Amino acid sequence: MLFQEALDDASVDFESKLYRDIAKLLKKSGLTIAVGETLTGGMFASKIFELPGSSVYFRGGVICNHNLVHVQVCGVSPALISKKGAINKEVALEIANGIKKRFAADLSIAITGICNNEVDEFSENTTGVVSLGFVFKNEQKAKDFKFSGTYQSIRTQSIVAALGILRQWLITEIS
Repeated sequence: MLFQEALDDASVDFESKLYRDIAKLLKKSGLTIAVGETLTGGMFASKIFELPGSSVYFRGGVICNHNLVHVQVCGVSPALISKKGAINKEVALEIANGIKKRFAADLSIAITGICNNEVDEFSENTTGVVSLGFVFKNEQKAKDFKFSGTYQSIRTQSIVAALGILRQWLITEIS
C-alpha cells in the first residue's frame, strides 16, 4: 500500500504544481479567467480561487450541472442540447463562450462530462466521457476525452487535462 500512497501523493503534487504555474502565468500575462463546470462541481474554480492573489486573474465561475443552467446562465442553445445532448465539444464551447462573456474574462474553460451512469439517459459506455471547451481571447478549442476509474478519479483527470491544456496555451501565448 505504500507504493499506492506515493503515487497518490505524486499526483496531488503534480496537480498543485499545475495550479501554481497557471497562477504565475496569468499574473505575468495580465489575463483573466472564468470557468463553467459540470462534473467537477466547482473543484477547478475552488483550486484557482484559493491561491494567493487570485482576485487579480480569476473572474468567477458557474457550476452548471443542469441543462436549464446551461441555457439560462451559460447561453447554450436549447436546440443544440436537444439535438446532440449536453456532453459534447459543441456544448462545451458554448458554455465557455457564455462564461467568457458573462464574466468579461480574457479566457474561459468549460468542463462537462459524466462520472457515472446513475442517470437513466446515460449508458454504461458514457461513464468517463468528458468534453473540455476553451476560449482564449478569440481562439476556440475543444477536446473530448474518455477517462476511466472512480467517480473522483474521473473528476481529477478532467481537471488535470484542463490544467495541462491551459498551461500549454499560456506558455505559448506569453512566449
